[in-house]
Amino acid sequence: MQQRNATCAVIGAGDFIGAEIAKKFASEGFTVFAGRRNGAKLEPLVKEVEAAGGTIFGRSLDARNEAETTAFLNDADQHAPLEVCIFNVGANVNFPILETTDRVFRKVWEMACWAGFLAGRESARLMLPRGKGNIFFTGATASLRGGSGFAAFASAKFGLRAVAGKGEVLRRHAGILALLALLSVPLFQTMVYQGLRTTSAINAVLLNSSAPVFMIACSWLIERERATARQIAGMLISLAGIVIIMTRGEPSRLLELELHGGDAWILAAMPLWGLYSVLLKRRPPELDGIAFLFVISLVGTLLILPAFALEAWHSPPRWPGPQGVAAALYVGLGASVAAFICWNRGVAIVGANAAGFTLHLLPAFGTLLAIAFLGESFHLFHAAGIATILAGVAVATGAARPRAAQSKQDSPRPG
Repeated sequence: MQQRNATCAVIGAGDFIGAEIAKKFASEGFTVFAGRRNGAKLEPLVKEVEAAGGTIFGRSLDARNEAETTAFLNDADQHAPLEVCIFNVGANVNFPILETTDRVFRKVWEMACWAGFLAGRESARLMLPRGKGNIFFTGATASLRGGSGFAAFASAKFGLRAVAGKGEVLRRHAGILALLALLSVPLFQTMVYQGLRTTSAINAVLLNSSAPVFMIACSWLIERERATARQIAGMLISLAGIVIIMTRGEPSRLLELELHGGDAWILAAMPLWGLYSVLLKRRPPELDGIAFLFVISLVGTLLILPAFALEAWHSPPRWPGPQGVAAALYVGLGASVAAFICWNRGVAIVGANAAGFTLHLLPAFGTLLAIAFLGESFHLFHAAGIATILAGVAVATGAARPRAAQSKQDSPRPG
């Protein structure tokens, strides 16, 4: 065979697909760098390739380790220009959802998704200066549809599919993506949940109601976008509706409110949410809603891991009961994934200012849910408060309708 001046890196050179890929590229004249967790298991592959006249180097590699992946790819590139990188790490485990521990989920995600991100980024770093190269990720049907027992594997493969082919976009917009991830996951969510541990529900709702004010301020400071008199009036009207519900129709009860330690955490989180919402305008347009959420969740999780490890060291976490598992699933899937997708999309359509006023709907929806699921009685003050909130939101967001309509009118239509 004619030897090429090029290398092919196979990350995850297992006994089946990975080994066949390595043998194919070696037969085409590439120098193959094959990596897997246990490098000793590569000996049969190395002997077979060399017996056929090919060139191959087998290495032990933990693809989840950034330093090891970088060194592995650099070694390949120093031998001869890296022209092909193939990520084939498998992490196919089968656990019922209630038996999928956080350790299992995180490990599968690190192997099948985080490691793929590292491989793609570091390969691109070597290939881009030459303007030549190919990066491949082996897929799985689980990336399109999950099945019973494959929650961890399907989630990781879905995430890998979302970032595949986006290496240059991620590199070019790394700064804003890292900032959005920092503001949303490690800071805002952590601070709110920390505050909820030591404050009352009434205080938390009232403090959350300050979010539109901070969004208006951030919009002016960053984008020089001014709030209109109509928006401010609507915000004050809807705030009055919140007060009616929280005080059960007796505003004098506000004088009886007690301050708690958690109040400071929640109040400090509000300007961070305002900043995040305004900066959403600068997110890379090449990433759709799911891919963008995946990236900031991925980066945010990595940023919060040191704090989690420190807390776990001081107070080891306990496995929650059924109610705790249900609550965690709701927070993860409902209050995080679904809520972030909707919020990010809404901000993209109407802007941070107009979207911020809809936060005053939280007490209205909370009231209706409490009546539906907790058996709370419906009173006249509930009706008055909800009606006032809806009126205020309608007044505040009415000014945003022309903008949204214009945006829709300017958007391209097929045909």
